[in-house]
Amino acid sequence: MSAPHSGTGLESPPDPFVAYYEKQSTSPATIAHFKRLRDMLLCVLPSKQGQVRVLDIGCGAGSFCRIWAESGFAVAGVDINPELVTLARNRMKAAGFAAEFRSGSATALPWPNASFAIVTMPELLEHVEDWQSCLTEAIRVLAPGGVLYLSTTNVLCPVQNEFDLALYSWYPKSLKRHCVRLATSTHPQWVQHASFPAVNWFSPRKLTALLSQQNMRVFNRFEIWARYSHNRRKRMVGRIIGAIPALDLLGQMATPSTILVARKNPG
Repeated sequence: MSAPHSGTGLESPPDPFVAYYEKQSTSPATIAHFKRLRDMLLCVLPSKQGQVRVLDIGCGAGSFCRIWAESGFAVAGVDINPELVTLARNRMKAAGFAAEFRSGSATALPWPNASFAIVTMPELLEHVEDWQSCLTEAIRVLAPGGVLYLSTTNVLCPVQNEFDLALYSWYPKSLKRHCVRLATSTHPQWVQHASFPAVNWFSPRKLTALLSQQNMRVFNRFEIWARYSHNRRKRMVGRIIGAIPALDLLGQMATPSTILVARKNPG
């Protein structure tokens, strides 16, 4: 609950964004998704000795952190929304698991270099104006040989979940900026009342190139299928798409999000 309004003696109404994520974060679909993601990232991660530390940037209500904690990993989470951080902390404590939660910005992480073997950034970069600093910080706290996961917007695909507007990802930048202004003023329902609606739109190739320049070995969604999927059909489809550039482009255009996994090269 937000702090009382100054001088009124009345509490603020609940934040619709917090209420939405409080409910959505515990749905069976969300939990199943996070478990599949955990299993996939462990396949990508080279074998490690000792306890593996995991950082979830933009941790929200802490559901992904709990999935890791339940599996015995040391977990930390950071989010800019203090109400969600409090919710995450309380949920983890009630479940009997230990985790480190911080309220802060993804552009200035409060951990030393090479602190984590796995760093996740699900649905984050699109919401942060200075997204380049988010990437730099995530890579900084990632240990050599560690694995970074990110999912974000896909400008190539006309179908998306960020704005309740048809074909929004294909709007020109000036129209997108106008829609963001409206979403943060008179039309918050367009973005499910999010305080920080999506302002950045990416292509998989652009992000792959940027990560590759920072000493990262990058796998897109189809390379992940081909190398790490436990589903035989999915592995075959991933290999076929990866071998034919035109199919790779069509496949990216058909998927609403950009999903990348990157392993930090030693040295």
